[in-house]
Amino acid sequence: MIDTNVLVGFVDKGDKWHKRCVDLISRLSLQGDEVIILDVVMFEAISVLAKRFNEKGRGREIGEVIDKLVNFFFRYITWTGEMWGGVFDLVVERVKLSEGELNFNDAFVCVFCYINKVEYVASFDRDFDKVLFIKRIE
Repeated sequence: MIDTNVLVGFVDKGDKWHKRCVDLISRLSLQGDEVIILDVVMFEAISVLAKRFNEKGRGREIGEVIDKLVNFFFRYITWTGEMWGGVFDLVVERVKLSEGELNFNDAFVCVFCYINKVEYVASFDRDFDKVLFIKRIE
């Protein structure tokens, strides 16, 4: 499972994690690990990039950056729309149990990992370290 900050860092050369994200994605690809990107993570990555580039006065670059993101990672997206009705309450409960440390999308990542027995999340977000059934890799 790949988290938003890794996707953003991979395509934004100005991101503080850019080199580490490129290295991490290369390492995952070389190891042949199954790559999972949830649709909500892709949505969040596009939103973060759009806001970041707009705020930095780089709005004209956003089309190229989003194209790079989508073209590189689209085949790894897992579409989760149909499962929302059955897990919404679990996700909300996970946010509450974390006392707000996990945002809604991160809580959904946790619930998805639990249900689908996904052990690893590639992320620089240390909040995942507090989730007992997830091992965070960076």
